[in-house]
Formats: sequence, C-alpha cells, structure tokens
Amino acid sequence: MQERTETSPVASSRRGWKSLLSLGLAALACPCHLPLVLILFAGTTLGAWMSQHSVVVTLVMLGVFVVSLLYGLYGLNGQRIADDTTDNAASSIPTREKETPGVGGVS
Repeated sequence: MQERTETSPVASSRRGWKSLLSLGLAALACPCHLPLVLILFAGTTLGAWMSQHSVVVTLVMLGVFVVSLLYGLYGLNGQRIADDTTDNAASSIPTREKETPGVGGVS
C-alpha cells in the first residue's frame, strides 16, 4: 500500500502553521511555567483549584506539553513517527565492493 502524501502548497502551509501553533502550545504548557500560570489565575476560582491540585495540574500540563511538542516536531520534519527506521538505517550503511587486484597484484 502506498501512503498518501500532501504535495500541494496549501496543504504544506497548513501543516507548517499547525506545527508552529502546536509548538507554541508546548511552550505555554511546559510544566516549568506552572508558577506563572498560578500567578495569572490568582484570585480566581480556577486559580484556587489549581493551587489545591497542583500535582494533577502539573501532570496534565506535562502530558499536553509532550504531546504538542512531539506533534509540532513531527509536522516540521514531515516524517511519520511510525516509519520503520531499520530499513533506512540498513540502507545508509556503506558497503565495500570487492577489489580485484590489478596487474602484478597492485590495485
């Protein structure tokens, strides 16, 4: 079976924007930004809930961060994550050709 590839400029442009937006979401959802998010929502019901359940919020932010980062990088590379890399690795290994000795045993 052959895989369908997007070759139109519009499709590749959409993929590029989706990748960049996904990477932006990854930057916002990075768990190291949790103190900034808590300060942003301070004094609100959401901020109070987030401060009470900071472990859950950290795990959710970590999950969103990892998924959006992988999706963004996948889109920028334009490669499938599920590709069989063993075929690519095996084809990139250089092989030595048999040398035939020249006249007098000198090649």
